[in-house]
Amino acid sequence: MMQTLAAWYGAWLWRNFERASRNPEAVQRRLLANILHANADTAFGRSHGFSSIKSLAEYQQSVPIRTFKGLSAWVDRIEAGEPAVLTRDPVVFFNQSSGTSGKQKLIPVTRQWLQDTGRLRMTWGALATRAHPGLMSGKTVSVVYAASGGNTSGGIEYGSLSGRVFLQSPKPLRQRYALPYAIARIADPESKQYAAMRMAVSQDVSFLFSTNPATVLAMLETAERRQDELLRDIHEGTLSEALLLPPGVREDLLGLCRPDAQAARRLAALAAQNSGRLRPMDYWPNCAVFGCWLGSTVGVAARRIPDWFSPSLALRDVGLAASEGVFTLPIQDNVPYGPLTVASNVYEFIPVADADQDDPPVLAAWELEVGAEYVLVITTLAGLYRYNINDVVRVTGKFNATPMLEFVRKGSDNANLAGEKMDVAHLLEAVDKAQKATGLHIAHFRVQADPQQMRYRFYLELSGGVPVDSLDKLADELEQSLQAANAYYAKWINEKQLLPSTVCLMQAGWFGRYVNDAITQGARHGQFKPALLTLQPEPAHEIVARTAE
Repeated sequence: MMQTLAAWYGAWLWRNFERASRNPEAVQRRLLANILHANADTAFGRSHGFSSIKSLAEYQQSVPIRTFKGLSAWVDRIEAGEPAVLTRDPVVFFNQSSGTSGKQKLIPVTRQWLQDTGRLRMTWGALATRAHPGLMSGKTVSVVYAASGGNTSGGIEYGSLSGRVFLQSPKPLRQRYALPYAIARIADPESKQYAAMRMAVSQDVSFLFSTNPATVLAMLETAERRQDELLRDIHEGTLSEALLLPPGVREDLLGLCRPDAQAARRLAALAAQNSGRLRPMDYWPNCAVFGCWLGSTVGVAARRIPDWFSPSLALRDVGLAASEGVFTLPIQDNVPYGPLTVASNVYEFIPVADADQDDPPVLAAWELEVGAEYVLVITTLAGLYRYNINDVVRVTGKFNATPMLEFVRKGSDNANLAGEKMDVAHLLEAVDKAQKATGLHIAHFRVQADPQQMRYRFYLELSGGVPVDSLDKLADELEQSLQAANAYYAKWINEKQLLPSTVCLMQAGWFGRYVNDAITQGARHGQFKPALLTLQPEPAHEIVARTAE
């Protein structure tokens, strides 16, 4: 009965989405009008004249494009408990996210936003299930995080939206998940990975969902590396004493563990048949779909999925999404793009070439060119007005009249290999601290985010000679300082989803030659801004020495 109702509701949601995609201009203009009308009598709406705005052009004239920093003063008022600051719809939760400046952001969540986001996720699930009916045959493995991180001074809870949604889901839906909520409370990465696989490996899993595929791959690697311990726990109904668990978690998990000698013997036999490898293609033979990011640098990890799973496993991108909302809805397998969610957010786009202008040209969703790249600007149901989310997207085609978008990268001088959201400000802070700690002077630097090796590589030009024997110490200081500057980077290093950074010492004059090359190729010297964070390696002939990788 539940599956039948879900299928009916999913089909209805899809029809609405498909209908909206036929006329994105009308849908976007109507959505903007509704948002302005609903929030005209808020502090932000009164300040920006929402009640008198009659068009998209007037909205753009009245409300400047902002980053989160530009909205933070308004969000601070909500945190303090003031009502009707950005929206009339009350803020019921803050989704905790790291900002590219290093400071964590608290993103407002309203009931209307939460309902809309839930509908989009259900539409995604309905399409995936229609394409792969086996998705619903077994359990789902989806890693969530602790729902509550605390409360603001005004009493509004903040934390992980994934954990909150899990806890508020109906019991029959929660029972479809292989992992209990107690897993979300484990902070130690290795312990969390092991505990998750202890609960899931002997179950019939048909669906995996994780925005970052590296999260699930790390779990699989842990299960294979510690398979003797894991099989013993399954056989005896125990949980490894080596795990670092918060109070109460061990008891909660042990309450769900039962001795299962038959499952342990079956898993041991499967590993023996495959030269000791414990692979999910063997213990989850009915796994039908893996939903994760497939594109850009984060999607590099998805290329390792075939090493673990059957070729019949379908990979489906989960869409361009962030703490601020869901912006695309992929509708087919094995592609990193999908139609824009035109009924959920109002979208504007800055051509990448114009992104550094003080007053850049802005295009609407129906004005985009296929193949072009843009910086994404959003207006959401939760009160983020003309918010520059710092994502660069590419138009890959159209679905009906609606553009299909692929995430390319974060904006200039940003990188995101595994979810660390590295910003050039983090790098500048790390370089400054490392210079002070070592007494060396770094005249110039650039950093490569390497998605193949999943690490950052510092290219340094030092003044005052080339002290090669000090390179290892400098590399250690840079790594420690970078982890201190970016907590999310430290988290992914700790969880072994990123490798520690390395250092390449460059020839004297290297940086000047880089700038001159750019000018030769057409850049204007007065406006040229060297990219300090890049995906491209530096020329090998410019490297004098390097630390071990």
